[in-house]
Amino acid sequence: MSLEAVLRELRGRYPLSPWEPHPLRGIIGEENIGRRLLMPEIQEALEKAIRERNEEDVADLLLLAAVDGLDASYTELLGALLKSDFHGEHEEVVTALEEVGDPESVEVLHETARRIPNWDDFRSLAKKCILALKAIGTEEAIRRLRDLSECEDAIIREFARDSLVD
Repeated sequence: MSLEAVLRELRGRYPLSPWEPHPLRGIIGEENIGRRLLMPEIQEALEKAIRERNEEDVADLLLLAAVDGLDASYTELLGALLKSDFHGEHEEVVTALEEVGDPESVEVLHETARRIPNWDDFRSLAKKCILALKAIGTEEAIRRLRDLSECEDAIIREFARDSLVD
């Protein structure tokens, strides 16, 4: 199945039912989940979506990439998405980076945790970044967590401190 066919069928299911177990169930087949069969096409389409600032494509391609399977080859694209302001998928991007676990993402996760969007009163994006840094667990990631544990923002500071204790 081609990427275009998968996206067409996925978009044909909107609006998604809250009772649907997963929007891609039945589209790509259970046997293909995590096998990275569409990875090159997804990455190329993500690059195009970033260039064209296409929010809908970013959301759909992130969902598809997570089901198709992620690895370190996504790190640069995901980092670019974290730095972009044209979409609302930042938390999903951080979740993907945590799953990938690439030490190359430590810097962008740290920067994102420190940059507080005006919509994030509870610092959920920063908290996800802290959890991703903790999951990566390298010396550099721990150093960045220590830096966040001294942040001026009380919510971020306390969450980072708690993550260092666990």
